[in-house]
Amino acid sequence: DYDGQNKLVVTWDGFYYSHLVVTELTSGSTTHSTVYNVLDYGISPQNSDNTPKLQELMNTVHENGGGTIFFPIGTYRFSKAKSQPSGTYYNNHVYAILVKSNVSIVGENMENTILKCVDNVPYSLFYRFVGSGSDPLHGCTYSNFTVDCYDTGTYNQVFGKVFYYQYVKNCVFRDLMLKGSIATAMGIDYLDNVEINNVTCIDCGRTFKSEESTTGTSGIG
Repeated sequence: DYDGQNKLVVTWDGFYYSHLVVTELTSGSTTHSTVYNVLDYGISPQNSDNTPKLQELMNTVHENGGGTIFFPIGTYRFSKAKSQPSGTYYNNHVYAILVKSNVSIVGENMENTILKCVDNVPYSLFYRFVGSGSDPLHGCTYSNFTVDCYDTGTYNQVFGKVFYYQYVKNCVFRDLMLKGSIATAMGIDYLDNVEINNVTCIDCGRTFKSEESTTGTSGIG
């Protein structure tokens, strides 16, 4: 449930977040979501690359009707995906995780739950790029974690985002710290009933040089 300050209140049994049912307030409606603790699915701060396991979990949660992927405190490393779907809107786009509707990602603590991009090339951590508004990304909350992109190369590239989305509806981006993205940190376009609240961007668009490019980069754009 939410308190009077619009904070997510989570009640748990002291043992397993994976047994939780949380209440999320998303664009005026209340949605009950099963919570999947990443530690129960092979995703760990000890792994050198959590991308395959998180994509597998993302797909599973979506196929099960939606839910919340929960990251306990820790630093989780991600590289770009080794394979990607075919199709006009995926070709040549470099990313780690292909996100799904009705699947939220929530950390335990914004400062100490860190998703770190580790490939020394530009790529987007979270990606969902479609050609029309007939199938928008919807019903997602991203909250309470930091993304660190300082290790994703040193040259300007449009793919070097944290969130790279087109057509987003009924979603929430709240209590996030986005650091060191090569391109715009929140490159999300065509929004319909989307909340962006308490999102801090630090050194985002860090490799941009006006004399080399006509495309600007920023924190949120």
